Amino acid sequence: MTSWRRSAGLALLGLLACLLAVQNLNFARTVPARTAQVAVPSREPPLAGQPGEAPTPALTGPAPPACEPVDPPTPVVAIRVRAPASAVAGQELEYHIHVESRSRAAAHHVIVRNPLPANARFVRANPHPSSREPELLWQLGTLEGCGRRDIMLVLSPTGTGDVQNCARVQFEHGQCLTTRIGTLEPPRVGVAEPPRGQAKLELTKKGPEQRSVNVDAAYQITVSNPGTAPASNVTITDAIPLQTAFVSASDNGQFTGNQVQWALGTLPAGGRKTVQLVLRGHAAGEVVNQATAAADGGLSARAETRTRFEGAAGLTVDIDESDDPIEAGKEMSYIVTVRKQGTQPATEVIVVANAPEQMNIVRGQGPSDNRKEFQKLIFNPLTIQPGESARFQVTVQTLKPGDVRFRVDVSAKELTAGPVHREESTTIYSENGREKN
Repeated sequence: MTSWRRSAGLALLGLLACLLAVQNLNFARTVPARTAQVAVPSREPPLAGQPGEAPTPALTGPAPPACEPVDPPTPVVAIRVRAPASAVAGQELEYHIHVESRSRAAAHHVIVRNPLPANARFVRANPHPSSREPELLWQLGTLEGCGRRDIMLVLSPTGTGDVQNCARVQFEHGQCLTTRIGTLEPPRVGVAEPPRGQAKLELTKKGPEQRSVNVDAAYQITVSNPGTAPASNVTITDAIPLQTAFVSASDNGQFTGNQVQWALGTLPAGGRKTVQLVLRGHAAGEVVNQATAAADGGLSARAETRTRFEGAAGLTVDIDESDDPIEAGKEMSYIVTVRKQGTQPATEVIVVANAPEQMNIVRGQGPSDNRKEFQKLIFNPLTIQPGESARFQVTVQTLKPGDVRFRVDVSAKELTAGPVHREESTTIYSENGREKN
């Protein structure tokens, strides 16, 4: 009896469980499902003009990194060659080679190479190449930022075939850094340090590109301080090349050993000082003359110039200038000296002075009369006896700033290869850039 009751009770419980399961299932079918909504913040800014929407808070993150230091500019040197597209047989070919810096950085040891075509011969060039074997080569030295050098090359075809001439340029680039070594001063609490300026040195050097042997060559060396503080204990040192002899130095320059040194003291901010060195070449060839400037604080600068000294044969032509640099609006003079070497006179000698557009020819003086034609001053023909020289003076007025070239062409009946060309470079500055001593 007891087991029967227990079995009936278990069956009743099973029936109640089934009824509950059916009721829950019907309840789930009648109650709509609820979907959970999760708001995901947008990374885009909220659109303006949408009502009822709260602005999304700005996302915060680490601060942007500080600006990294800017490296100095890198030099970029380009070469362009211009030449006639066609020519008749036997006609000389004139090439204009332009080397220019397309960066604010200076390019050092600039070299132009021009292998001579197999079917052409070298006639002349201005400036004259530093060497002609095994190829034409011009050593241009340092090309300042945004600077430019021009080469005129003349070749003569030796056959009837096309002439292909190639010119290439190469240069060096480097960086010099100065690390100051010293002791650190202890900080002064409560005392504001005034802003400190910084001095800077720049050096330029000018001289003749061509000179005759045993004739004085004058070089102008200019040191400047474009910084914002004075430069103290400024000195200029010029190393005398072995192929030259010392003649004189301005501003109490001291010649000791194989160098000349100037002690200039303090150079104020924005100041400039020019000294002059006169050398005399005693052998034919190209001479590289280098100068350096130094001041306290490890400041230094360097400049060089090149002069080709030519042997005494036939006619020699030299140019000297009265002022360089010179202010715009002032007058200056060029002295042209023509010498006759050998034992025979030079006849029908004609001197033609060519002034750049930044200058105006005022007058000329010499052993023969002259006439002006636009930017040229032409002296009438004359004869120069052996061992004698003729001196011509051309006075010009400077018009506007720039680095210009004054050119002289000298022809004679005996110069069958063509005229002798000489150039002299001059710097014209504005009143704001007036030199300070």
